[in-house]
Amino acid sequence: MSNSGEGVRLPKRPVQILSVKDNTTHIVRFLGDYKGHMMHHVPRLGSWPCLGASCPISTHRHRSVWKGFGPAEEFFTELNAWYLCVIEVTEALDESLRGFPMRGQTWLLTHPRPTDKQTPVMGMFLQHDDPAALRPAFDVGPVLERVYRGVKMDLGCANPVPPRIVDEGESDSGPAQLQAERREPPKPATEEQWAQLRKMIGKDPRVGNDGQHTGQRQINGKAAHHG
Repeated sequence: MSNSGEGVRLPKRPVQILSVKDNTTHIVRFLGDYKGHMMHHVPRLGSWPCLGASCPISTHRHRSVWKGFGPAEEFFTELNAWYLCVIEVTEALDESLRGFPMRGQTWLLTHPRPTDKQTPVMGMFLQHDDPAALRPAFDVGPVLERVYRGVKMDLGCANPVPPRIVDEGESDSGPAQLQAERREPPKPATEEQWAQLRKMIGKDPRVGNDGQHTGQRQINGKAAHHG
């Protein structure tokens, strides 16, 4: 057990890798920067570290993907407490985080997947806490070695996926023809056209809910106003 606040004792939890699974949401506060390593997707085994030149052929022949790992804390709402974790940063999430000092940054991480189609992990910045008030960063190596059965990962590989090109857009009214199409369409002018419209919608559109002709109400209203 450990203390968190006066008179409060919290259960102990092992420090583990936090991988944002499908349809889950997590609040994470970074205690330091994350560093990356190339991984392989191995059937029935999941992600496994690439060992470079010494990587077994049975592992190295599988599709590779970059992942980052860094010291962090996850907030548990049911306990109102932060617990240490090693945050796993995907290639897509790295596009939102890269280039900033991470210590003190709190993010909402989610992985919506309503269908079987693969979707990226998404992140939303929440706040930046005072780095001096946080617990110190810790070495993520021992946690990774335990999970990956003693494999020592040489963290420091940059995400090989080029950054996404983002356009902020430019305001404009658009082509003249498009502007003309946006104008209010002409209203029926003849009784025959009104009859066709009534047949389509089931009533005379010029008659309000009170049965009074809308055109007459406008005229009467105008006359009363100037009366």
